[in-house]
Amino acid sequence: MALHTLTSATLQAFRVSSPGPTGPIPWLASFAGNEVIPADVASLNVAIKNDLINGGTIAQLPIWGGAYSQSNLLSIPNRGVLKLYPGDVVAWDTQTGWPILVSGLAAANAGYTYT
Repeated sequence: MALHTLTSATLQAFRVSSPGPTGPIPWLASFAGNEVIPADVASLNVAIKNDLINGGTIAQLPIWGGAYSQSNLLSIPNRGVLKLYPGDVVAWDTQTGWPILVSGLAAANAGYTYT
């Protein structure tokens, strides 16, 4: 089996930050270092889609409600739940709604570029 490089121009991402000043809610942070407002978290929740419905037709994929929870959990459609830690990066493909998790260590040290 050969390894390949996978790239996409259709990704959006957030970095997970420490809990905000309002309490134990773990906010997502923008790459400029500003906290993302709750509306941005809502945008993430409606961006993640269920890829196993409607025969895989991208235009008709339903939203996977509640993909990101306030307890720092990311629900991967039909696959399970991942725990998020400060520094982790959550990205998603804007065409298909598929979530991608990059660990904070990899994001900080593996040459990822955020724009």
